[in-house]
Amino acid sequence: MKKLFILFSMLLACLPLCAQRVTVVSDECPLAGRDVAGYFPQLSPDGNLLLYSPTEATSLTLLNLKTGDEKIIASEGVPGFDARFGRDGNVYYVTMHPQPGNLIYRAGRCYDPAKEKTDEVLAPQHGQVLAIPTGKSAAMVGEKESFNFDKGTVAFTHGSYLYVVKNGKVKRLQPVKDSVGYLWAQVSPKGDKVVFKAVAKVLYVVDLDGNILSRMGYYMMPSWLDNDYLVAMNGTDGVQKRLGQQIYLLRADGTFEYPLTDPELSAVQPMAAAGKVVFTTGKGEVHIMKIEIDN
Repeated sequence: MKKLFILFSMLLACLPLCAQRVTVVSDECPLAGRDVAGYFPQLSPDGNLLLYSPTEATSLTLLNLKTGDEKIIASEGVPGFDARFGRDGNVYYVTMHPQPGNLIYRAGRCYDPAKEKTDEVLAPQHGQVLAIPTGKSAAMVGEKESFNFDKGTVAFTHGSYLYVVKNGKVKRLQPVKDSVGYLWAQVSPKGDKVVFKAVAKVLYVVDLDGNILSRMGYYMMPSWLDNDYLVAMNGTDGVQKRLGQQIYLLRADGTFEYPLTDPELSAVQPMAAAGKVVFTTGKGEVHIMKIEIDN
């Protein structure tokens, strides 16, 4: 009888996992036939614009997915590494400027697709500068000066600290105290929790005070699909190097994971917007995938 009770309990625990069904509705390659490789892909909030760079991140190209029109919007200062769409649909990116003494200064820029105009929103400064979607726009966070820092909720990492900023009030947190550093922090769409990667450890989801809500596997580059699900790429331990990179769908409470791509595709650099998942491959083949989740 005791064994039957244990078995029944295990089956109940599996129900949330078994009840979820994921369907890949479409998988499109918007750069097919253009004889170009795309890396660091980003989708606009409405899903109509694709931003991408060459593998060296030496330029930023904007592709209108409805019309097919394409334009290079930045080509100086290696702008491709940290470019992001703001919630306002503008492109926020960081440029690097060498200075005497082998110092690198970074500036924050904003490109408005509607006006086809670029503005400098953060003057060059030494140290880390990040572009982070927030509220109805985006923030440019620097070690000395920042832009839009006091609007909405922002999360970012620096060394072994997670910083959460809400309406200008900064909290410096260490949810995983034995980690040497944190990466890829991102606030959920409703602004009530943060996902991040602890170096050499797993993904964590915490509340805005740093209390751990859930743990996931050894994943990288997480991005919120909605407030309950994320996409991320698997880690680079020996198994993944041998079998190939994959993009996974993850439930934020840590109860569900599902591979969206096959290992042979070597899919990397995932990002989610407008209910879609964009990623690229080792060969620079950009994919835009639409999925349905049946709970």
